[in-house]
Amino acid sequence: MQTEKVEVDSRFGPEFAGIYEFRQVSQGEYEDVLLSFMDALGKIAKKDLLKVNRKMLWISLIQQPPQKPLTAELLLKGDIPHGLSTRLQEAYDKANGLTPEETRFLSSQSDAEPQTQDSQSSPSAKDSTGPKQSTAEPAEKQSPSSP
Repeated sequence: MQTEKVEVDSRFGPEFAGIYEFRQVSQGEYEDVLLSFMDALGKIAKKDLLKVNRKMLWISLIQQPPQKPLTAELLLKGDIPHGLSTRLQEAYDKANGLTPEETRFLSSQSDAEPQTQDSQSSPSAKDSTGPKQSTAEPAEKQSPSSP
């Protein structure tokens, strides 16, 4: 089982200073969390996406400073300093084998920007008016006097 430790200094408050360790989570654990946030149609509301992430962070946490500054409720509400949250998330990602590029991809909104480009040589799926008429002149014109 892969683990990752991160040491946090007191810049986020002395109560959060110390060593945190995260473990790799199983596919089953991840699916259980996803299912707990799904509606009857199998969709997860956008407002719950961060909660899924925070719950996974809590499940993965195996060590924290002796004063136990983190609780499930605190994490789920997002009531910790942003910089601390970022540091903890990075350790979680490393323990679970996610690269920064994969993390950005997984956390980006899928409808924010198309991931593929339309081909310039064929009609776009977005173009509902039918085939486009070519504006280019034919390569060769036959003259009327040709045999």
